[in-house]
Amino acid sequence: MNYIEFANSTAISKIFFDHDNDEIGIAFTASPDKYYYFQCEDIDDFISRLQETVNEQKSLGKFIAEMRKDRILISV
Repeated sequence: MNYIEFANSTAISKIFFDHDNDEIGIAFTASPDKYYYFQCEDIDDFISRLQETVNEQKSLGKFIAEMRKDRILISV
């Protein structure tokens, strides 16, 4: 299980990746010790999109909202 912390995001504190279970956990800055879990069929594609978002200094909160809207992340 790997994770990434985001010091500069106002919405997302950290995201962890569980490839074995196709699961992603997201901790928001409002509650950085509480994870919200999502199923994700293609974690590697999600990570690539996440890296692109970070590299382009776009909003992580908006990125996560779009991933949920597009059903790439499905609440569990």
